[in-house]
Amino acid sequence: FGDVAAAAEGDAAMADSITTEAGHGIDMDLVSAQETRRVLDRLAGYTVSPLLWKKVAPGLSAGRVQSVGLKLVVDRERERMRFKTAEYWDARATLCASSDEVSMGDCFNATLVSLNDLTVASGKDFDGETGLLLPQTGSAPDLVHLTEETSKDMFGNVGADSTWTVSKVVSRARSNTPPAPFITSTLQQESNKRLGLSVSDTMRAAQMLYEGGYISYMRTDSTHLSNDALEAGRKAVT
Repeated sequence: FGDVAAAAEGDAAMADSITTEAGHGIDMDLVSAQETRRVLDRLAGYTVSPLLWKKVAPGLSAGRVQSVGLKLVVDRERERMRFKTAEYWDARATLCASSDEVSMGDCFNATLVSLNDLTVASGKDFDGETGLLLPQTGSAPDLVHLTEETSKDMFGNVGADSTWTVSKVVSRARSNTPPAPFITSTLQQESNKRLGLSVSDTMRAAQMLYEGGYISYMRTDSTHLSNDALEAGRKAVT
C-alpha cells in the first residue's frame, strides 16, 4: 500500500503543478484522447509489428498511423491489379489560315470531339475493372469508340490539302483561382514531378530557403497563413 499511496501523492502533486502552471485544471477530454491513441496502438501495432519483424526487418513498428497507411497502399495496389486497359484513339489536326504566307500565329490545333453527332469516347468513359465502355443512358448510343482501324480509315479520306471551315466561334469567360500554398506533401510531390528531386533533397533545399527567410516554415499540413504573413507577402510583392 505504501507504493500506491506514494504514487497517488505524486499524481496529486503533478496535477497541482499543472493547474498552477496552466491556470486551469486537467482537460479530461485530452486525457481520454491520449488514452484512446494508446489503446489503438495496442490493438493495431501490437499485432502488426511482429509480422513486420518476421517479413521485413526487425525493430520496425506499425501503430495506428502506419497500419492505416499500409491498408491504403494495399487497397490501391489491389485496385491497380484489377485494372484492365482499353484502347481508344482520338484525332487532332493542325489547321492554318488559307494564305500564301502563313505564320505559326495563323494556325491552331483542333481536336475531334464528335463524329456523326456522337461524342468521341475518352478515358473517363471506360470501366477500369473491365476495360469496356460504361453503360450508356437511353436506348440509342451517344458515344462512338474510335479504334486504330477506324481512325486510319477516317484520316485516309482526308487529304493534307483539304479545306476546313470555321462554322462558329464561341467565347466564354473563365476564371482561374491560384493554387493553394504548399504543404509538406504537395511540396515533395511537385519537386519530384517537376525537378526529379528526392524527399531528402527537397527538404534540404526547403530548409535552406527557410533559413534564408525566403519561405515560411515548410513542415506543415495546413495551408492557413496568419494575417501578419499575408501582409508581409503583399508588401514583398508590391
